[in-house]
Amino acid sequence: MKWQDKALADCATFQSGGTPNKGRSEYWSGDIPWVSSGEMTRPFITDTSLHITEAGAASGSRLVPAGTIFAVVRGMSLASEFRVAYATRQVAFNQDLKALTAREGIDSYFLFSALRVHGPAIRDLATEAAHGTKKLEMERLESFRIRIPDFDTQVRIAAEARNFDELIESNLRRIALLEESSRLLYREWFVNLRFPGHELAPMHEGLPEGWRLGRLDEALLLQRGFDLPTQARKPGEIPIYSSTGITAYHDEARARGPGVVTGRSGTLGVVHHVHGDYWPLNTALWVKEFRAVTPIVAYFMLSEMNLAQYNSGASVPTLDRKVAHAQAVFLPPSTVINQLEDIIEPVFEQTRALRRSISGLQEARNALLPKIMSGEISV
Repeated sequence: MKWQDKALADCATFQSGGTPNKGRSEYWSGDIPWVSSGEMTRPFITDTSLHITEAGAASGSRLVPAGTIFAVVRGMSLASEFRVAYATRQVAFNQDLKALTAREGIDSYFLFSALRVHGPAIRDLATEAAHGTKKLEMERLESFRIRIPDFDTQVRIAAEARNFDELIESNLRRIALLEESSRLLYREWFVNLRFPGHELAPMHEGLPEGWRLGRLDEALLLQRGFDLPTQARKPGEIPIYSSTGITAYHDEARARGPGVVTGRSGTLGVVHHVHGDYWPLNTALWVKEFRAVTPIVAYFMLSEMNLAQYNSGASVPTLDRKVAHAQAVFLPPSTVINQLEDIIEPVFEQTRALRRSISGLQEARNALLPKIMSGEISV
């Protein structure tokens, strides 16, 4: 098996994207997924939150086929990681990305996997751009060198990588289905008030007996998280939660689980259910007291509130917990809460098991692929 050292420009062609005029309705809400850097959180691009029309693609963006590799070349995400994704269908894309098409003799999924392996080294090539963001200069990306084996070996390596990725994606889809079914059940019982036996429940002031309308702070108490500078963190297994979720781990907890965390500053509206003990950072709010609800019900209750609408920040989005505390919520009786817990807790345990499986698969893939890509292990 012979390996060659090649520049990325010798392995792929590069294309730039763009954004259709957002004021032209005929360019938007079509059938073509439109990829932005915000969509680049998963390895596969199968669909996106925004779609454009063929006119939009011709007048501001660019169409590329399935098998295209996307790389983020501009934005704050480059400060922490180099993101790439693989399109499974025809899509269009914006100017924060570059589309890479594998040249003849290069397997596209092998190239995609190689870019993921070399991600940290590529990220380090990024330079400072405007407004505190990062930019990956094209000359640097095109000249980045990777080792390429013969085509048959590329195909075998790509198959190994794809097996890991598809297992991980399958588990992620199962988690999404479980979470959506739980959310729909909560909404049916606690928002639409169609809980078991609702047909027979006597009504009192427009609500079923035992229910009442109250303030959020009657159900739970939100508290600002705690400072923990990077230099003060010690190796451990306690998750550190920021406004976006787990960002690192520490050897000490400041909050007992199960718990609920949401964003206070920066990213607003995302709510996390935490099974074990944890450390909520000062960019997050955590539920210090569960006054009339359990952690599971609190998680769904906060998720349904669209907390981002209570932004009080001028330049940096900030959630004012006093405003959130004053919002009206339905306060259910403990019997209904306990019924929901009995149904949803096993579902949450399934999702935790699936996440553990994903973590194991990711660790195995991340340990194996660099050795395969370097030729240390043959396939």
